[in-house]
Amino acid sequence: MISFDPIEWIGYSASLFIVISLTMTSIVKLRIINSIGCFLFVVYGLYVKAYPVAISNALIIIINIYNLYNIYKLSYFHIDQKHKKYYIFYYYLFQEWI
Repeated sequence: MISFDPIEWIGYSASLFIVISLTMTSIVKLRIINSIGCFLFVVYGLYVKAYPVAISNALIIIINIYNLYNIYKLSYFHIDQKHKKYYIFYYYLFQEWI
């Protein structure tokens, strides 16, 4: 019987989140899902003492948060001329489902 260490499952799930994030057409969804995968890689990297993995993914999380903040800041004040409504962050997050 094949047995996996629980930390291996964290590494596999991190890889899965990264792959799924790259299939997103919405940049907001991509950055959120990618950040989850990067966080799991940080946990994995620290546990197995692969510090370059942990550091690089921590930096990617910071970059994702910075870019999500900029998207939120710009979209919050953007006026839709057709409907005269303010766009908000959640519009961009769920734009494929609206």
